[in-house]
Amino acid sequence: MDLDEMKSTWQELSAELENQKKLTNDIILKMAHEKSKNSLGKMVKFETIGGLGMCVVLLVGLIGSMLNRSFDNVPLMICAVMSGILFLFSGYISWDFIAKMKRINLLENSIEESQKNYLAVKEASARYKKVGVYSSLPTMIFFCPVVLKVFIGKDIFQDFSNAKEEFLVMILLSLVIAVPAVYLLFRFYNKNMEATAEALGQAEEI
Repeated sequence: MDLDEMKSTWQELSAELENQKKLTNDIILKMAHEKSKNSLGKMVKFETIGGLGMCVVLLVGLIGSMLNRSFDNVPLMICAVMSGILFLFSGYISWDFIAKMKRINLLENSIEESQKNYLAVKEASARYKKVGVYSSLPTMIFFCPVVLKVFIGKDIFQDFSNAKEEFLVMILLSLVIAVPAVYLLFRFYNKNMEATAEALGQAEEI
């Protein structure tokens, strides 16, 4: 084999190795993309139904009750308005969280852009958790009197003694349900955020 043949063979081998490396990198990137897509997809689906969707349903129900004049005194109307504001704010935070998650795409975006988008999602997730924790108690305080009036027909502001038992039971049940629910929710988000971070790390190694 002369020198030219050796050069030609070496070039062919180098090209083949380069193509193999590119193919391997493409496979790794696609796998990382699928992993992040699945993790983010779970959060988007849950947040769309359980977060944004729930806020919209509660707001529509609240507005409907207001239009039907279900709240016939100032304290009850204040509770209804404050509940509406809290739902509206929670809905916006949820929408912002969903929008940021949908921006992450390892196939279409550069690694730098994906890192930037992931950090934005991470910050939004932390903000979302804080809002969830700090708004839980005010939401219970404002919304429980509204629920009592709409579904049971009792007004704690006009006749507290008659509605006291139901009100306290509702507050207690809300706390019993909210604490484990928030724990499981945060655990769910942390697990999927970690999976997304791992996928991004795999893409960065290419």
